Amino acid sequence: MTSASANDPAFIHAPVRWARRYERALLPCGLILALALYYVTPSPALSLLWLALVVALTWRSPRTALALLPLTFPFWFVPKRVYGSLVFPLSEVTLAVCVVVVAGRAARRALTPWPPRPDGEGESGLPSPSGRGAGGEGSLQRVAWALLARIGPVTALGGALLLVGMTLGVIIARRPHDALRAWRWEIVEPLVYLLLAAWYLRGRRWARLTLWALVGSGLIIAALATAQTLGLHVTFTPVGAGERLIAYRPSLTGPYRATAIVYGSANSAGAWLERALPVALAIALLGRGLARRERLLAGAATLALLPALFWTDSRGAWLGAAAGLALVALVWLAPYAVNAWEGVSAADILVYRVWRWSVLIVGLSVLALLWTAGSSLWGATLLRIATAGHTDTGAVRLLLWQSALHMIRDHPLLGIGPDQFLYYYDPAYTSHPYLISRINGHLTVAAYQPNLAHPHNLALDLWLSAGLLGLAGFVVVVVALVSRAMRLLRRAGGAGEPWRRVAAVGVLGALLATLTHGMVDSAYFQPDLALAFWWGVAALVALDRATAKHVRER
Repeated sequence: MTSASANDPAFIHAPVRWARRYERALLPCGLILALALYYVTPSPALSLLWLALVVALTWRSPRTALALLPLTFPFWFVPKRVYGSLVFPLSEVTLAVCVVVVAGRAARRALTPWPPRPDGEGESGLPSPSGRGAGGEGSLQRVAWALLARIGPVTALGGALLLVGMTLGVIIARRPHDALRAWRWEIVEPLVYLLLAAWYLRGRRWARLTLWALVGSGLIIAALATAQTLGLHVTFTPVGAGERLIAYRPSLTGPYRATAIVYGSANSAGAWLERALPVALAIALLGRGLARRERLLAGAATLALLPALFWTDSRGAWLGAAAGLALVALVWLAPYAVNAWEGVSAADILVYRVWRWSVLIVGLSVLALLWTAGSSLWGATLLRIATAGHTDTGAVRLLLWQSALHMIRDHPLLGIGPDQFLYYYDPAYTSHPYLISRINGHLTVAAYQPNLAHPHNLALDLWLSAGLLGLAGFVVVVVALVSRAMRLLRRAGGAGEPWRRVAAVGVLGALLATLTHGMVDSAYFQPDLALAFWWGVAALVALDRATAKHVRER
């Protein structure tokens, strides 16, 4: 009887039908599990088996892999040891898998006469209106125009300026190897991710999955920070120091600063948590029309992220998170505040009265002035708030900003190149350091911290790493991102479009947290932060259909 059942076609195909029925849930879970096993398996040979499974699942659904990619962003500080001394961040490995799979599917489509799909696209996602192969110059032109329309010409211009600025920085860098690595991690790979995500992630399903992936990555960091604070007092050393787990004991003179084990500093852990918090809160508060359990889950995630952020003791991250959460709360409370205004809708207040372009431009101008006010009263006041309780940190930052301004004075157009600040600042690497070690013959507090690798200010960091072109490009992308978010918010008035509202406000909250924290610390020039910035662009592109009607076959 058992043998007959095993030979029964219905018995054989039942598991296959069940897997296909629940593929939407099983595929993300399987991909997450395969990535986790690949990351933690020390054996190179066994790791290849898990990597093969990752490739197979990515081939099955590149969209799922791209949507889940934010889960890998925080693990750059502890990269995957592929073989011997060859290491790569998990996000870089996963992105490479996505690129290879997309290229393979495109090649397969180009060589095989597949019938056209109902949505007018080939298996690879490339335009194939005739149903034949998608190869050829004409198809590549259609892909280029379609990507430009989806991303938006203004965003594309800003990204191109930032890319050109950082590329010129690599050419003039004192340490080209370090500059090239930063160029790869902080602009090339994020832009490749943006292009793939903009092409594949379209619609509410994929926007929802990628938003939850970012929140999920924050929950992973929060869980690690909680475990580290409550008893698991260990952390990883950098790759150059052996990438080993070492004891990380509570300080005798100050609070325990959680690094979440996989980060090199508490400030970096806090910077990631501050980006996840506004997105989680936006799902919880602004997800009208979503399932009640999903909103409750997002609320629970917000509550889980808060203590982890507190345990990092990163005052800049606290300020950034407060700004991002305040924006989400403001949008949530605004409809209640305007109910007394007869004939005026909440969308009118938020979009046309509060967020007019004139107000936005003035706000960005004031923000730019705050960024560059290193030695001014406002800059010093903000710094005192951000560094309260941290001995000498504020004084060091002020001197650091002055050193960065001196570098800009000497290199105003192209800056000094990506990841080059240390080699201009530290006396150990140059005979003419910009470190301000003495004032009026007395040692400064900065003299005791000569090994700082960035100016702890986003505007100064952009100017020095990417020159004026890169700084201008970043501002252009930020303005375009805000404009796209406001367009989504205007069109999300109905209960049937909650994810537009959630994505717009959540991404804006994360952006505001980034800019606020960026006044006093690094906010872009780390692999995870650069990927997170362009993730925000991709998440809004997934829901923005305003440019779809402009796509034309050329």
